[in-house]
Amino acid sequence: MKTSKTFFTRRLFLGGLLAAPASSALGAPLVRSLVPRPRPEQSGGIADPAQLVERARLTGKVAFAIADLETGALLEAHRPQLGLPPASVAKSVTALYALDALGPDYRFTTRLIATGPIMGGRLEGDLVLVGSGDPTLDTDQLGELAAQLRANGVTEVAGRFLYHAGALPKIAAIDPDQPPQVGYNPA
Repeated sequence: MKTSKTFFTRRLFLGGLLAAPASSALGAPLVRSLVPRPRPEQSGGIADPAQLVERARLTGKVAFAIADLETGALLEAHRPQLGLPPASVAKSVTALYALDALGPDYRFTTRLIATGPIMGGRLEGDLVLVGSGDPTLDTDQLGELAAQLRANGVTEVAGRFLYHAGALPKIAAIDPDQPPQVGYNPA
C-alpha cells in the first residue's frame, strides 16, 4: 500500500492566510492615477524644458507638448514646431528594426534550468528561470513552464528558485529622481 505524505509548512500556512485579502486588494484596478510628489526644483513651477532634455542626456531630435485634456490649453512644450511621428508610429519603426535585425522567425525563449539531478520527482538543487528579454512573457506562460516541469516528473525542488537577470541591461528606474511607487517609473 502506497501512502502520500502531506507537508504543511509555515510558508504554506501564511500564504493561505494572506491569499484571500491580498487577492481582493491587489486584484482591484487603481481608482486614480498615482501622482508623484513635486520635485524641489518644481516648487515654483516646471523647470525649463531645454534643461530637462539636457539633464536627461537625450540626443537627436526631441520635442514634446503637454496639454490639459479638458480645456485644450498648452501647459508645456519643447520645440513644438518640430514635426516628429507620434510615439505609436515610432513603435512601428522599432518593430520593423527588430524584424530586420532578428528576422521574422525569431522567438524569445524562456527556459528552466536545474542545477542538480532529479531523483524520485525531487530536484536536488536549484531551479533557475533563464529568460531572453521576452516582452510578452506573462503569468500564463510561467504557469505553462510550471506545468511542463510537472509533466517531466518534477514535483518538488529542494533548492532555491533563482532567475538569471543578464539578458537585459539593469536599469533601476526610468527616472531615478522619481519616487519608486509612481506607475510609470518601473524598476
